[in-house]
Amino acid sequence: MVKRVGILIGLVSVATSPWTTYDPINPLKFALLGICGLSCIAFMILNCERLKVDRILIALLTIFLFQALISVFFSGASLTDGFFGHYGRNFGFFTWLMLFAIMLYLSTIEKTEFFLRVLLSVGGVSFLYSILQYFGKDPAPWENNFDSIVGFLGNPNF
Repeated sequence: MVKRVGILIGLVSVATSPWTTYDPINPLKFALLGICGLSCIAFMILNCERLKVDRILIALLTIFLFQALISVFFSGASLTDGFFGHYGRNFGFFTWLMLFAIMLYLSTIEKTEFFLRVLLSVGGVSFLYSILQYFGKDPAPWENNFDSIVGFLGNPNF
């Protein structure tokens, strides 16, 4: 399970679809994040007796998620926007829930070497892709008026 979650986290970080969808960044990342987060939730539910989870972490996550849930209902936005986030951003309640599920899962594992390798690999791929973009050799057909370097988040500010 540790390697599957690590691979999914790596894919969430670098996944884009510039040739196939109108929004080349968010839908693919959102779907992979949902798969990864729901897998972590399922694993933690099925193995709750064996997992050692920090109570302070659970308390902080519960408070933050409760605050996020309150904002879904009282922000004045539609429930769809509150749950999934606005188009092009997808920072709604579901995203935060999945990120916290992954964080809670990662806090229960003992061996983190694989995750460090995944993070270093993703950083290296991102660096190399940025170098390609800098020299104008990007194979993706990005339309960006601000900067030639877009990266895997689809925003030159990142």
